[in-house]
Amino acid sequence: MVEYQHIIEFFEQLPVLIQIVWMLSGLLLLILLTLIIYLKYLRSHLRKNEKIVSDYEKEYESKLIAYLYSGDEKERVSEEQQGIQDQLKHCVKDKFKRNIVISILLRLKSEISGEMAQSIQKLYHNTGLLNYTASKLSSKNWYVIAKGIKELSQFEVKEVYNDVVKHLNHKRREVRKEVHLYLINIFHFKGLEFLNKTSLSLTEWDQIQILGRLHRLEEQE
Repeated sequence: MVEYQHIIEFFEQLPVLIQIVWMLSGLLLLILLTLIIYLKYLRSHLRKNEKIVSDYEKEYESKLIAYLYSGDEKERVSEEQQGIQDQLKHCVKDKFKRNIVISILLRLKSEISGEMAQSIQKLYHNTGLLNYTASKLSSKNWYVIAKGIKELSQFEVKEVYNDVVKHLNHKRREVRKEVHLYLINIFHFKGLEFLNKTSLSLTEWDQIQILGRLHRLEEQE
């Protein structure tokens, strides 16, 4: 206690400028220690989240693959498929889990074709994922709308055409771009009819993206 008092007296005898420097140094040291502790916590938290995501991905990917390979020859939903479908329908109510399921579906969709790709399309509808995505089109945030349209394009959903074209002349170029790509991806060359309806000119980059998408179409008209 005496030694502590001696330090205080010594500090008070120092010039004011030196006192300020020491106080600032102490404050910076405290901030630095706080940041180090926070970064360690953040790193630990991110690792924990990565582990959770990885576990869910393995679980849902296993279920989805089982769903794809458990159909019957009559193209009807089998009992096993119905069970998996019901489980996923419950899972997608949670936004965190829903995003994981969607990412896996998109990955599987890019790797397969034919009847299995159609099964993914049906599963996307039957689990209610389509409803969650379609609801994004009425969001007040442009980036949510753009993300929703992109997802609908990736899953080739035609039923929401009228809701998508409402954003054809959206004030944000990012949203308009997703609308253009949706129409071309779903309706191919017929989708170019939007050019007669848009009131805004296309940038050179927009035109390049559209031509690039048209070039990848299987049907060259």
